[in-house]
Amino acid sequence: MIATWTLLRLTRKLSVWVVRFKKGREKEEGAKFGTIFKRSLDIIIYTVAGIIILNFFGIKVTPILATLGVGGIAVALALQDTLENFFSGFYIVTDKSVKLGDLIELEGGAIKGHVEDIGWRTTRIKTLSGNMIIIPNSKLSQAITTNYDLQNKQTSVIIPVSVSYDSDLEKVEKTSEQVAKKIQKNTKGAVSAFEPIIRYNMFGDNGIHFKVILKAEHETGKYLIKHEFIKALHKEFKKQKIEMPYPQMDVHLKK
Repeated sequence: MIATWTLLRLTRKLSVWVVRFKKGREKEEGAKFGTIFKRSLDIIIYTVAGIIILNFFGIKVTPILATLGVGGIAVALALQDTLENFFSGFYIVTDKSVKLGDLIELEGGAIKGHVEDIGWRTTRIKTLSGNMIIIPNSKLSQAITTNYDLQNKQTSVIIPVSVSYDSDLEKVEKTSEQVAKKIQKNTKGAVSAFEPIIRYNMFGDNGIHFKVILKAEHETGKYLIKHEFIKALHKEFKKQKIEMPYPQMDVHLKK
């Protein structure tokens, strides 16, 4: 009994140390880890202590162990999905590939948002539109995930543009660069020190294509930068009489 009490005290101190070791956002994750760690060890210690006590009083524990083994298998089969989500949640928290507050995107772009909570069965993701999506931990741990906050948060903003074949490409490049620099410097969420890049890349069916590359401080800033750039470039092209082609098809009739 003394040994059991001592082990329980050590377990609680260890779990408290885990929580204190975490800081900021990781503090809540540390609390989750410490809680599950303490509870798991408590169950193991109480079980072992009970078996030792029964054995001390001369009660045969072999049949009990056999019964617990069969019962454990039955419970494990019945709770297979729950246990899978439980251990997947444990893996997500300890691996740190996804943390609270991170902006993540699952493969295919079907789900994209900030991680609001990592529980022991599900993870909650708040999308950019404000919806809350609940994903089983087993699905999240197996999915190919893009984490925009894992390393460098800055991201490129690539905007495709087309101009008519009759356009002066030097004038187009200069005008686009001027607009891009203005947007890069004055738009919220843009990296003001970044020099925009203009690159022609294709002779298209209806015009010459090029790409404008800007830089955002974070993935969430891309949308406003694109919005402001498209408006400003369209206005400047009209002012400079630079034609942006419409999709069209030429039909030739044979007599």
